[in-house]
Amino acid sequence: MMDFYSILQEILSEKGLSIPEAARACGLSDSTLRSIITRKNKTVALEVAMKISKGLCVSLERLNGMKELGPKNNAMHPDEEKLLKDFRSLNSEGKKYILQTMQMAVMTYKETPAAQKREA
Repeated sequence: MMDFYSILQEILSEKGLSIPEAARACGLSDSTLRSIITRKNKTVALEVAMKISKGLCVSLERLNGMKELGPKNNAMHPDEEKLLKDFRSLNSEGKKYILQTMQMAVMTYKETPAAQKREA
């Protein structure tokens, strides 16, 4: 089984995230994530693992080096991951603007269920 720090490094590499970007997405300090990696932590507190899981959109099973139990149909397309990463990097005004713009786009461009089935 892999240690927590190496799993975290692998995830950051896959997602193309720096430590500061990942820390911001997880609601943790840069020093917390940096410490996990530099000290080669084998485990972390559940609260920290949960924040990382939520912030990086990965399961607790994956963070713990276990086979993922749930279906993989919740995996994001790379474009969706980039949108989420970019959104998380915005300040509150930028996020508000994007959410308002998204609402207008959904009202104008929302796909019908029939179109979604054809693409799947």
